[in-house]
Amino acid sequence: MVATHGVAHALGFVGCTLVGLTVLGRRPSPNVSTADRRGLDARADADVPRDAGGPDAVVPPGAGGADAGPSHGERGRGPDVPHGVASRDDGVTYAEVGATLRGDRPAGYRCTARRWRVAAHATAEEAVALGDDLLAWRVQAAAGVRVDADGPARPGVRVVSRPGVGRLRLTAPCVVVAVDEAACHTAFAYGTVPGHPFRGEELFAVERDADGSVWFVVEAFSLPAVWWARVAWPAVGLGQHAYARMLAGAARRLHRARMASRASAPEPRAAGPAPRGAAPEPRGVDR
Repeated sequence: MVATHGVAHALGFVGCTLVGLTVLGRRPSPNVSTADRRGLDARADADVPRDAGGPDAVVPPGAGGADAGPSHGERGRGPDVPHGVASRDDGVTYAEVGATLRGDRPAGYRCTARRWRVAAHATAEEAVALGDDLLAWRVQAAAGVRVDADGPARPGVRVVSRPGVGRLRLTAPCVVVAVDEAACHTAFAYGTVPGHPFRGEELFAVERDADGSVWFVVEAFSLPAVWWARVAWPAVGLGQHAYARMLAGAARRLHRARMASRASAPEPRAAGPAPRGAAPEPRGVDR
């Protein structure tokens, strides 16, 4: 979960957390618990930079504008996704399974929705490649988050994230509850299982707009499940933003590395003149 990972990294870097609390504490809260996700109140994400002119831009879903990307509803996600949705039988610790895929914001949870533009003018093939990185856990690996999983993200796959450093490393078990793959986006959602310090669900997605902009999306709803998580709850919003931003940066690096690798690949050599001393090719004989 965003909340779990963010708190762990915040605990691992206490100084950064204190600085962040000092600076961001003066800003409006980035978390929205009641606004509909298709029309978020602009004040809810007042701390989000909106540099729509470059590939590093971040825009909250539903903020509108030419560079805002498709809203969750416009992507056409629903409960009947290609790879199915798991149920409570999978052992999750919350009732609202698949809510992130449906665009729901369950009451009583802390709900977050963030999106970062990680590439501009990308081809559909490049977006699919980054989506494959997402499903294979390579985005988390590139961000330095240790992940133990049964395999690529598919419903029913168990995954244990181990964010943090040293003795502050946490164990956060989840199960993938849904995977959604289409021409313009790749997404998966996983939910908490017993042993997780929080309860709730999180969705990660790679989406491509018609203009070629590629977005990394993180959406989640969560509540603390253990005492120390309740104590740390006021700082979880900082952790959510920091962790989501870290994953978006990792996705951006993976894309740029792939583009750089392609650019540096040698081009096929064109056929040149025959080397000296080589016998000339036989010519046809007129009869």
